[in-house]
Amino acid sequence: EPPEDYDRLDPTLEQLWLRSERQTLVRLPRARAVLFTIKTQQCPVTDLAHAPAVARGLAAKYRALLPELDRTGDPAPVPRWLPDALERLAGPS
Repeated sequence: EPPEDYDRLDPTLEQLWLRSERQTLVRLPRARAVLFTIKTQQCPVTDLAHAPAVARGLAAKYRALLPELDRTGDPAPVPRWLPDALERLAGPS
């Protein structure tokens, strides 16, 4: 969860990083035990200039999320300017 003053920290686009996780459960055939794994990936937001479709999709998700967070009073996990910045980073469609 971001700190309460996240919006006031006002990072630049070059300072933001994306982090994603993929969690999996696999049953081991012989032992019948369950293996839990987490794969974590990180990259600078600016790397999305090489993946414009991903940048546009992420911008759309954040744009849809922010009004719901405002309604519930929850803090935004990203700066409010990020959806527009991602659209600019993606370039013309």
